[in-house]
Amino acid sequence: KKIQIKSLKKKIKKLKTEKMVLDELMKKAQVERFKENKISGITYNIRMQKYQEKLSSIEEDLPVFEARLQTKLKGKG
Repeated sequence: KKIQIKSLKKKIKKLKTEKMVLDELMKKAQVERFKENKISGITYNIRMQKYQEKLSSIEEDLPVFEARLQTKLKGKG
């Protein structure tokens, strides 16, 4: 049971870190596209679509893992 809790905490931390990285990548893509004009509109759109898809997946998974963790922690006490 301790292992399950530790595993859930690890997954949650990983997802939160991934979310932060994606946010930074999206900001970087916006700067490169609109401020510095380094990347084309097509490249920008492709990147943003990929980042959004991954972000959506994380936002779906994160609450599930957090709820599971809460359930495990309540069951423990």
